This record gives sequence, C-alpha cells and structure tokens, in this order.
Amino acid sequence: MKSVLVIDKNNKYSEYDEIFLMNSGLTNWYGWLCSIGQTNLEIEKDGEIHGGNCKQKIHYGNLHEDNFIFTPIKNLTICNQNVCKCFHDISIYKIKDSSYTNIEPITQSNIKKFVKVLPVDNQYDFNITWVLHTKCNFSCSYCPPHLHSEKIIDKNKIDTGFINFINTFSNKKIMLNFLGGEPTLYDELPNKVKEIKKLNSDNRILITTNGSRSFKYLRELAKYAEISFSVHLHQLSLDRLADKINNLSVFNDIQPFQVHIIYPSDSDSKLKQFLGKLTSKNYYIRVIKIRKQYEDQRKDYYDYSLKQENLINNINKYFENLN
Repeated sequence: MKSVLVIDKNNKYSEYDEIFLMNSGLTNWYGWLCSIGQTNLEIEKDGEIHGGNCKQKIHYGNLHEDNFIFTPIKNLTICNQNVCKCFHDISIYKIKDSSYTNIEPITQSNIKKFVKVLPVDNQYDFNITWVLHTKCNFSCSYCPPHLHSEKIIDKNKIDTGFINFINTFSNKKIMLNFLGGEPTLYDELPNKVKEIKKLNSDNRILITTNGSRSFKYLRELAKYAEISFSVHLHQLSLDRLADKINNLSVFNDIQPFQVHIIYPSDSDSKLKQFLGKLTSKNYYIRVIKIRKQYEDQRKDYYDYSLKQENLINNINKYFENLN
C-alpha cells in the first residue's frame, strides 16, 4: 500500500510504501526539517505520549493521568538522525530545507532523489501509534527484547487509557495503529476498537498481530480494524495461520487487511512454502527485510545477497500490481 509521496526539486513525484523506502535505504534525512510531533503520536505501554517515535520525539504527558492535557507543537524540527527507521515517522511531512516548502507534485516519475516527503493520505487530524503492552507469546530473536518483555498485562491501566483517549480525541478524525508486544492478547481489544470506530466512522484503525488468536477473535476484530498479519517464518503454526488468512479473506463485512512476511535471509525455502499456501489474492502482501537493530542480532538474518534483494523487490512488485 503506497502511503508516502516523495517530490524532487523539479516537481516530479513518486508514491512508495515505507517498506520499499526502508529496503532501498532511502530514509536518510539528516538535516531535513521534519514535522515530528505535530500529527504523529505514540502512546507507550505506560501511558506516556510522545510526538514521533525516534530519539527526537516530543513528550506530551501521560494518558493514564486524570489531568492530561494535549497541546501539539507547530514548528518543524531539524532532523539529527542518520536513518529514519519507524513506519510511523517515515511518511510524515518533511522537507530538505525551507526553500522547498511550496514545491508541489506535478509530473509522476520513478524518482529516487527527492526533497520533500508527504503522506499520500493526509486527511486525518492525528496519526497515532499505541503500544498497548509488550507481552508477546512469541520471542523472535530478531525482535528487540524490550518489545516482548512484559509477563503480565495491566488491564486496569489499559482500560483507563482508553477512557482518557476517547475523551481526548473523540472530536478528531484519527488514524490509530495498535502495536505490541502482541496487542491481541488484550481480550477487550475488539470491543474498544468498535467503540472508537463508532465515534467517527471515518476513523481508520490498524492492528499488527502475529495472528495467533482464534479465528473468531480475528474475525470480530476485522469488522472494525485493518489487520496487518506479521508472519514469522520460524513459527510452528504457519499452515494454520495461512488458513486463517485465506478464510478471513472471503468475508465482505471486514476491513481490508495486509500480510507482512518477515524474511530472515536464511529462510528462502520457508518463504516460498508460505507464499504457496496463500490461495487468495485480495489482500496486500509484502516481504520485509530484517534490519539490524541491536548488536547481538544474528548476522545470518540480515545478510542478504543481491539475488535475495531482487527476489524481495520482484515479489513485492508482483503483489502490488495485483491490488
């Protein structure tokens, strides 16, 4: 799903998705002016709210506190990060310098050098990522340990967070992305998602899940939220997950969903086998490279050959053209 609009200095533009930009090493925006903190928010597991997800994120308070007041900043921030790694921050408004403020997309072209970045879908007041908790029933070695560190979900705090969230954003049009941990381990998530969707039918809700919950749970969730299945090729229940994905795709009363296959560079055969089990073509499929995020990560997971790089791009291009 192409969610990022990039424009060069000659008004030529392309639309890409975050995965393509990351896989191609095109998210190096050191020195650029970035709108971090203005419309993109992250809520952490402890209720802390930040504008943005990188080291320059802006602190706005705690959603669990009764006196929480939200006032976003309006000025652009100079980026001092070597690489933009988070989907949440990649697609937000940013320009190489102030001289490109008024540059507009005019001619579509396949460009790789650009001076301005915009979200393709710019209709929301806020784009919010909410890390509900960091408990996970998987323990992937390529996942940063802090993202699967909790043993117990504090349901009371999450419930309080939802009350304050609705009070704060009830009159806004939002895009809300739930992450974890494994967010679906919070049993009330389908009901909460339904409540937020009812506040404004144009609210867009996304949920990233490993798909381990029951088909009944996922089916109910998909009525109100766009599910992004995060497929881990080492998991033992790949056949069962493929069945859930195929069976879910036949319903007409669900939101569109995506399948993101995490592809360690030593897993060629498993990638081929899983793709062969996906019988339907009416959902969006992407293959994602693993990027090194911490020092003890296994080298064989992210050491991709040129052949594998081409494989990833060809597979993604094939499925992109189907949808």
